[in-house]
Amino acid sequence: MSCRGIVPVRTRRRVRVSGRDCLMSDTKRTCFSLDGAWCLTLDPADRGRKDRWFERSDAPDSMEVQVPSVWDVWVPDYDGVGWYYRSFDWDATPSDCTLDLQFEAADYQAEVWLNGVALGAHEGGYTPFAFPVTNTVRTGANHLWVRIVDPHGPEGYGLFKPKQIPSSKEGGYWSFAGIWGSVSIESKPLAHIQDVFIEPDIRRKRIMATVQTSQPGLVRLSIEGTPYGATVPPGRHSIDFPEFETWSPESPKRYTLRCELMKGDTVEDRVDVRFGMREFTIKDNRFFLNNRPIFLKGVLHQPDYPRTLAAPLDASMARRELELAKKAGFNLVRLHIKTPPRITLELCDEIGLLAYEEPPIGWIEKSPFMKERCEREVREMILRDRNHPSVVIWGMLNETGNAGYVSNGGAQTIKTDLCRLARSLDPSRIIIDDSGGVNASREPARFMLPYREELEPYDDLHIYQRAPVDRDIELYYTYSGDPDRLYFLSEFGFGGMEDLADTLEQYGSDRTRLKDARFIQAMLDAACEGFAERNLDRVFGDFAGFMAAARELQCDAAQMQVDACRMNPKLAGYCYTQLCDAGHEFCAGVLDRWRRPKPVFETFSAIQSKLRPLISIPRTNLVLREEVPVTLVLANEDQLESKVDLSLQVIGPTNQVLWKKKRSLKLPRHGRELWEGSVGASGSPGIHRFIVRIMQGIKCLAENSVELHVFDPVESSGIEVHILDPQETWTQRCAMLATPGTVQAPLHIIPPLANTIRAYPDNDLAQILAQVKGGAVALFFAPPDDWNDLADRIDPGLRATNKDAVGAFLGMYHYVKLHPVFEGLPARGLMRQPYRNVVAPKTFIETGDEDIAGTFDTTPIAAGHYMMGETRWWGSDILVRRHGAGRVVFTHLRILENLGADPVADRLFTNLLTHFARRSVPSAGIVPLDQKAVEWMRRERNEATRRWMVIGPFPNWGGKGHTTSYPPEETIDFDAIYPGWYAPVTWKAWHARRDDGFVVDLQQAFTPVYEYYPRFDNGTGYAYAEFVSDKRDTATARIGLQDATKIWVNGRLIHESNQPIPHDQFKTAKASCAVKQGRNTVLVKVSKIPGPFKFSFDLEFDGNTPPQIKWWR
Repeated sequence: MSCRGIVPVRTRRRVRVSGRDCLMSDTKRTCFSLDGAWCLTLDPADRGRKDRWFERSDAPDSMEVQVPSVWDVWVPDYDGVGWYYRSFDWDATPSDCTLDLQFEAADYQAEVWLNGVALGAHEGGYTPFAFPVTNTVRTGANHLWVRIVDPHGPEGYGLFKPKQIPSSKEGGYWSFAGIWGSVSIESKPLAHIQDVFIEPDIRRKRIMATVQTSQPGLVRLSIEGTPYGATVPPGRHSIDFPEFETWSPESPKRYTLRCELMKGDTVEDRVDVRFGMREFTIKDNRFFLNNRPIFLKGVLHQPDYPRTLAAPLDASMARRELELAKKAGFNLVRLHIKTPPRITLELCDEIGLLAYEEPPIGWIEKSPFMKERCEREVREMILRDRNHPSVVIWGMLNETGNAGYVSNGGAQTIKTDLCRLARSLDPSRIIIDDSGGVNASREPARFMLPYREELEPYDDLHIYQRAPVDRDIELYYTYSGDPDRLYFLSEFGFGGMEDLADTLEQYGSDRTRLKDARFIQAMLDAACEGFAERNLDRVFGDFAGFMAAARELQCDAAQMQVDACRMNPKLAGYCYTQLCDAGHEFCAGVLDRWRRPKPVFETFSAIQSKLRPLISIPRTNLVLREEVPVTLVLANEDQLESKVDLSLQVIGPTNQVLWKKKRSLKLPRHGRELWEGSVGASGSPGIHRFIVRIMQGIKCLAENSVELHVFDPVESSGIEVHILDPQETWTQRCAMLATPGTVQAPLHIIPPLANTIRAYPDNDLAQILAQVKGGAVALFFAPPDDWNDLADRIDPGLRATNKDAVGAFLGMYHYVKLHPVFEGLPARGLMRQPYRNVVAPKTFIETGDEDIAGTFDTTPIAAGHYMMGETRWWGSDILVRRHGAGRVVFTHLRILENLGADPVADRLFTNLLTHFARRSVPSAGIVPLDQKAVEWMRRERNEATRRWMVIGPFPNWGGKGHTTSYPPEETIDFDAIYPGWYAPVTWKAWHARRDDGFVVDLQQAFTPVYEYYPRFDNGTGYAYAEFVSDKRDTATARIGLQDATKIWVNGRLIHESNQPIPHDQFKTAKASCAVKQGRNTVLVKVSKIPGPFKFSFDLEFDGNTPPQIKWWR
């Protein structure tokens, strides 16, 4: 095939001058497009170079493809070598001109020949490159060959290994290759402008223009539409600009600098460069735009597009996604781990969206080529995009810069060098070294201010919490962040599934051919299989109904999480994950992958308004006529000072006004209290709404509301229950709704007594299981992760395997069927806010006799990607297992913890009792217990577990918790309640196991705040234990360290260290300590920064007759 003909473009249009974004004027510059039909020949055996295809005037065994486009549109599953070819005719080149062959982007490695002459090669898939061809182009027919190497297959290609190249998210979504950017030949004068870089300086009312030229000469610079300019030699020069409008999201005013290379009075070359007058920096732990504080409301923009993969389908899609982002209230897009298509930044400039841009090196393995590859990506990104006024932040890495979070792995080791390189290329912008990497590296993220060389630490956190959102999660967002540093929440959010079937329909006839469509189909098929097995069509109609319910849950989470964030006075901005669904992340988007708004789009449009009353309310589940305190805080980003009317109303379940209050006031400043009081429920059950409006006359300036779920009070069931409660912690709670009885009761309650089954009372638990075998029913709340160790010894049919059920941007959704257990509660749907306190943090992978409630987990679709290995989609939130003639009912629903405080917990408890009491047929007498199981538990408890009492987390901002003496250092009072860093804290038992090296994991102990990643917080915790020795001796304490740690034995400090350890390391230290005869005490203090939160402690003795040690049980 011959692709003859070229398209000359001589009008004013955007072209690339040395990779920068410019407007070309009608001088001797001309851009000839080579876009359109090309030939593509696949070369799996890599014969092309050996057979010298580049010397041919035709393409062997080729197919016609379009450039620009990835070749995956034609050959979706091909990795390896491919050759592009086209011919074109060329007129004679004027003697005073030079020619460059320009590529906007080609993935991954491109080698180029023109008329059999090797022009060079370029590595990297997302940035432009060019070759001089003045002496290579012929008059008449020309033959252009481009050899593309796609190394994204499992083994890579030659020296290009998939994990060692900067490949954005191609390893996690789907790879692509080919010439996906435009190709052109640019003709320009021999004496021409090579580069122009503009630095706006609004304080001094000037711009700094740096101009490079191919030959000496004067350059005439003028700001179009103004009288300002200068005639200067090449170099860096100041141009006064005393009258200008600043560029901002509200008013994205742009100017054009005309740059003319002069030869006497003749203009040899002319380039027009667009810029904006704006300044973006950090002061007083706040972001500032144009000398005014700005709260960043960012959204993560993932580098994925349907069908075309690498870039938007067309200009309308590119515009639509960004205009919708702005309409939703976002003022920043975080262009994540990939240099974006040029059109993205052009539109950000035009419509007024700040941009935080990252190179494609978010995760990369070490190799001899790593530094060179990373530096190239940073250099080419910045040189292309540094004139865009929208770009305000250059980000180098994301989450340590390497897959697996290996300490000192990947680009983590060169992040400082990359920042310095970025600074040398652009002195005018903020530079961030590593977004969210602190939880693994234990090194805080750092930023570099404009025109500064120093890197300063700040809080850059990725906090993903579950939905429905409970009060602890609200408080966590409201109080997180170091008060003495900049705090930027650069990732958070909860996902709601896009309609996968409808998404597939948009592919039309390509749904069975294109790799992204096939992946979506496989995703849908896998999800629907479990949906059908659980007969959930009776609840949701079809899987589309299930996904629609998930999108509503996403709206709930967005409102509650964003409002909580905006109540945080320390927070300088946030970035929601994410703008569009992408790859396997089919939940996270505000828009679906075809850039169509999901319901959460309207939620964001409301909750991100600059003026918004924020509602803080501790409880939203109430009983009839119950009152609840309320605090209103005002988000007032523009610092309005108008006189307004504050209107408060409670609307009842039949839409009647139950209560109202109105007061006139002057709007307080941002973050100040607006009102404090209480509101109450009526005497009718159902949904009540507390509505807050800020009125000016009949105009509503701002509004917010919260649903109050009002229930009838729950009466005692009167059912006799036996409660396994050796510490008498749970009996009083249960007695409000049931009648405590003996071991012969029809129902047994097994509360969450310990984090290991080895610490449960052996004889009593075995007796309950024996009674169950005889026909009784046991309700087992929060069985520990090692329950199956006992189940396998008693009855493998009792296995109940725990699985995390929290979710994040890849959501987990808890469904409820119409069942007596949920009588009087919202059912036949997903658990939404009424279940905020009781929703299960874990589910079970097994299925039981009844499917009452369960979990759908979207993360298995990401198995193998981004360190995710989960493969099970569905779980049982209430697992009913037969044991002999009876049943054990397992659940992680947080019912017992909330008895008496939440009517939903009360109702669930009595419903469980009522339903399973009907199924209980207990034996008339005491059933013999399994003595072998008792002996195993007793042996394990005595030899393989140690009990600690733990409390926390207390504040540790800036590491100050390590030197702050909190109450446990003064006295040990297990009944005390102290203020923690976000919620009150109390002592609880926690057991260390021999199988785990006696590690005490405080991160697991200090629930219930759950996150997708390890805890991104700062906190101080304490652990206290006792042991008895039969004699005095000197011991060596063997200590496992992960964080700053202090240890006292018998009140004497024996160890202190203040060094956080990377997440994949566990440092060992030793300290001498005196052991007394009789009772000894151990107090451990651990102060963490984001990342792991644990320690271990053991004693070693020298000599042949060491003392006999008995640890606290």
